[in-house]
Formats: sequence, structure tokens, C-alpha cells
Amino acid sequence: MDDRESTLAGHARLWRGDIAHLDVEKRYVRKDGSALWVRVTTSLVRDGGAEPVFRSSSSATYPAQGDAAALLQNRLYSPP
Repeated sequence: MDDRESTLAGHARLWRGDIAHLDVEKRYVRKDGSALWVRVTTSLVRDGGAEPVFRSSSSATYPAQGDAAALLQNRLYSPP
């Protein structure tokens, strides 16, 4: 299953009420070829009858795994 299919399947589970929220990690490629990773969290606000009223999403960027490892390495071994 590719990323799009798994994302759509996750949204279907969210709308059915099988899960309370959906976390999806997406990789975008910039013009210079570097990767931008984004975590998108989506949840539904439901009314008293458990019907969806609206969808709420938030997103946060974070470094690629290699970049994150380099940042951590620098933090661990950098003098104060």
C-alpha cells in the first residue's frame, strides 16, 4: 500500500470512529532536492450524536532522520 492509499484508509477509519485521531508523516521534496518532513495530526469534533461537525488538523515540520541524528550528535558533543 502506498502512502496515499494508507492515508486515505486512515481517514476512512477516522470518519467511521474507529480511531480518535490520525497521525501522518509526509515527505516533501524541495526544489533543491532536500527533504522536508511534516507530521499532520487530524481529529474530528463530533456532536452529541457522534456525527462529525468539523475536522481539526495541525502540522509540524521536523528534520529528516539523518539531519535529526546530526543535530542530536552536535547537542551531545558541543561544549556548553
